[in-house]
Amino acid sequence: MTAGRAPAPHCDGTVPPASLVGALPFAPDAAAEALHRLERDHPGAWDERYGWCDGVNLGAGDAAPGSEGTVARTWYAPARFGLNKGVSALLGAAALGSSVVWDAYAAHPWVARGLDVLGLELAR
Repeated sequence: MTAGRAPAPHCDGTVPPASLVGALPFAPDAAAEALHRLERDHPGAWDERYGWCDGVNLGAGDAAPGSEGTVARTWYAPARFGLNKGVSALLGAAALGSSVVWDAYAAHPWVARGLDVLGLELAR
């Protein structure tokens, strides 16, 4: 690593299933399909009592064993912290049917200031 240069990001393909719920307002068809496939094809990612696990990695497939940034086979995080995901799921689902969630979020002074500082505007 050179001084002043950030290290390269490390990504091994692990994703939190809750991120698919968060993607529903932005890509509803793709996110819903991914959630359905995850539920159908990967029951280890779901727990009837606690919901989605905290991370899923579907594996490296045909990648060479020991390749950096890959796991050899499908892996499901043993942890299930459903408490912090329920609100995200409800807000993501609510945002599909109306703009009330986004309107309330964007009206908060911190968010409004952040949008202004970044030069972003809400699409209407």
